[in-house]
Amino acid sequence: MVKILSEQMISNKKYSGLASASTVLLQRADDPREDDSVRDIIYETFQKLWFSDDRKSKIVMRTSKRESIIQSIDGEVSNENSVVITPLSSEKYQTKTKAFASGPLATAKQMVEVLMISRCPDYLTALVKEILFGYCEGDKVNKAAERRKRQIQTQKHCALIVSCLIEELLSFEECRNTSNSPSTTGLHLVALISTLGIFAKASPVLLMNDLDTLLPYLKADNGVSREYEAEIVLNVSNTISQVAPFFNKALLRKMCQGTKIVDDLVKITYNFGSVAMNAAVEALSKLAAHGDTDDKNPQRKRLLKLASTFCVYLNQMKDSTDDFSKVKAGIRNNVHRALTCLGSICRFQDKDNTESTNTENDDIEFLTTINVEGLHWNNLALSSFALFEEYLGKEDILTKTKALRAMAGIFIAHPRILLAVEQNGILDDVMSEKSHPQVQLETLICWREILESEELRIESGEAKRKMESKENITLSQKISGDQDGDASLIGACCTQHSQRLFEMALHVCEKIRLHSLHLIEILLRQGLINPMDTVPHLLALQGDIKHPAIRSLALKLLIQEGTKRPDMLKQRISAGIYQSFNFQRTVYPDHIRITALLSSKGSECIFGQIFKDTIRSSRQQSLKILRSLLGLFVFSKNEEIEPKEREKKNEPKGKESRIKQLPMLCFAAEMIAHLPYNHLGDVLFIVHHISSIISLEGVSLVYRLVDFLKPHGLVSKESVETDRKIKDSLEKKSQTKANLAVMNKKNFNVAKFAELCAEASSLVLLLRLKSFLCDAYCGITVTRLREYMPNEKEKIKDRGISQPSDMTRFNSVIHNSKENSKDSFDPKLLIHQYIEFRNTMRVNEEFMDTIDEVQEMSDNSLNDLPEPIVSKKRKKRNSL
Repeated sequence: MVKILSEQMISNKKYSGLASASTVLLQRADDPREDDSVRDIIYETFQKLWFSDDRKSKIVMRTSKRESIIQSIDGEVSNENSVVITPLSSEKYQTKTKAFASGPLATAKQMVEVLMISRCPDYLTALVKEILFGYCEGDKVNKAAERRKRQIQTQKHCALIVSCLIEELLSFEECRNTSNSPSTTGLHLVALISTLGIFAKASPVLLMNDLDTLLPYLKADNGVSREYEAEIVLNVSNTISQVAPFFNKALLRKMCQGTKIVDDLVKITYNFGSVAMNAAVEALSKLAAHGDTDDKNPQRKRLLKLASTFCVYLNQMKDSTDDFSKVKAGIRNNVHRALTCLGSICRFQDKDNTESTNTENDDIEFLTTINVEGLHWNNLALSSFALFEEYLGKEDILTKTKALRAMAGIFIAHPRILLAVEQNGILDDVMSEKSHPQVQLETLICWREILESEELRIESGEAKRKMESKENITLSQKISGDQDGDASLIGACCTQHSQRLFEMALHVCEKIRLHSLHLIEILLRQGLINPMDTVPHLLALQGDIKHPAIRSLALKLLIQEGTKRPDMLKQRISAGIYQSFNFQRTVYPDHIRITALLSSKGSECIFGQIFKDTIRSSRQQSLKILRSLLGLFVFSKNEEIEPKEREKKNEPKGKESRIKQLPMLCFAAEMIAHLPYNHLGDVLFIVHHISSIISLEGVSLVYRLVDFLKPHGLVSKESVETDRKIKDSLEKKSQTKANLAVMNKKNFNVAKFAELCAEASSLVLLLRLKSFLCDAYCGITVTRLREYMPNEKEKIKDRGISQPSDMTRFNSVIHNSKENSKDSFDPKLLIHQYIEFRNTMRVNEEFMDTIDEVQEMSDNSLNDLPEPIVSKKRKKRNSL
């Protein structure tokens, strides 16, 4: 289907739904579960659709101006020959539009349309990076020259697309239609600037000579709604952060001339939310930390002045109240803004241009000193942390979370402070169960942000470049990779709390579960957590039927781990099934019943995808799982409860009550009924195993029930021994007052009868399951059941079965006979369970009699054959 859609998109570039189709394909390519071959088809499609042009002459005409800034695929820039490109005038732009209608201009417009539909630039960013640097990396070595040539052409084509986007932006401003609604205008403007930001992230040099076109948008006076203004200043600030490291002295002086850009960035920190504020602080920090600046440059002074302003304000307000939820909204918002902005300044502070005095000292005393009056770059992090700790101790939750987020900024810039905080016990407090759920959630978000920023720092090569730029670095430090030291500290601190993280992954709050999964995903990717301990918790989250996003993320991680370590996943799936049951029982206590199905109407099992991808390919493993689940129904195989736990619960020694096991048995039976089998032998194994259990346990239970009920006159043992098909008196007169009166007598042990009925209900589940599978799969015939042997070799004709499309839901409902909030039982429900057991046993006996009759008829027909023929068949069988 993807290939057909790709061919249609390439052959019909004027298709009106091209932007929607492109959005869908980009989402498929960004999905980690997608097959690599499909992803290659998608990238190849966009390579032909957007990043190649047959009209090479026109491309060269426009690309020649940008040759000076495209020296290599890595984005190295020659500052001496850089040229400032002046966008075309509106008249010239209109004349050039026809020439580029089917080339880069069309590509630029389509990319803008895709962003207007998806509102997520991550898909396009991943595509552009892959096309520029990663596409066809798997080619052979002898194709390296051809691949590099193609990437250089793509780089030039991207430069041309950027030029068209700039001209499209200028044309949009000149011809802005006042009749359009502000929302439409704002969405189009945001999409244009976001598309330019995509190319800035992929290859910053592409935007270096066009950045002055975007700077006026920092003033946030663009005639659109405040929501769109925030997105505009966010994208422009991010673009400045990406491009600033490539500035030379002349360009940096030109950009910061008169400090207008600095003033605009500072105003953003006072007027917009935390996301735009963080972007503005990062841009200001990148300008202040440029290699061609000194300590006296205005950018650094302005940034330090901003930090001092917020430090002084926080120091003044820290003792004013312990609960900022009770003060005026303006004061509370100012405190939160100061915490957020100061945390961002500490995060993006350039450590290379500051002396590391006490930031790497593990002594807790250095973290409690507030020095606002003598604030400078060397003590900014420590003074700020002391302030943040003060606000973390406040009573209102929102102030706590803001302080915690500000601390995360310091931890990112100075990981050794994180080690000192770990020793102080602050992390244990904010992650504990006693902490407010909102604080726990913020802790998970901060952990994720810290790990991702450190991962980006290492993988981008920034850490290695900074390490090699140090003058006093030794050869041994270069060889050992000392740039990973901070990452190791962060990972070690996070690993210390892995057990608590697993508990939070199964938390009652769905937001905590989701962000715990995101953090586990990063830890698994970085190898900082044991997959063997993680898999059961991921399997447990397959039971999160009310939140598909959480379940899908857990399933994605399971598939990834199953691909890397298939044997481990197979070994841990049994434990995961029990975890899933316990998870639903804990998280959804008010739910009607625990279920193994995804929806209330469908028949898809929660473990269906995992069983299909990792289990059923091995029949041995598949039978092992089924044998484990069916073993729950065998009385003699029940697990013993620890004596200490029984003493706490005041229960008699012995096996766990079958009444308490019934919900788990219903869950297991429903799962067995709806797993996606692809081999008839699996279904035959289940039916055969159930028949064995019933033959051993069923008849024995019937006599145990009769022995219990006979002294009370509710059943006759002689009638059972004579013909079990005859109904007894309790079945005939089930709801009479006499029977109920007998059960209410003191000498009638209702608890024991309830336990026997619970055992009977567990066998009823098996008999229902047997009947359900025989009806659902057409290959389960009387003849096939008679011929089946558990140890027989696999038959080719049994392969390739699938679930019927019209499969009904298995009835796994067993009503609880124990009355709510009481220790008594409902006699009517107990009698109902007893009658259902006797009826299903009779139906099963009739079914088994039918099999015996078929067996007898087959034997008789074989004996009626002439002697020579019989002997030949026997000889043939013996030879086989």
